[in-house]
Amino acid sequence: MSHLFNFYKMDLKTKIGLRIKEIRTKKNLTQEAVAWKADVDRKFFQL
Repeated sequence: MSHLFNFYKMDLKTKIGLRIKEIRTKKNLTQEAVAWKADVDRKFFQL
């Protein structure tokens, strides 16, 4: 239950970043691959 509480206390930027990381890892994609597909610099996706 504390995990859920901590999630609600996070700011929106952190929540979005964690969700992107969750999806990325489930699809076995690297940060570089996601950045390439999104046409942004790899450093933008430092999650």
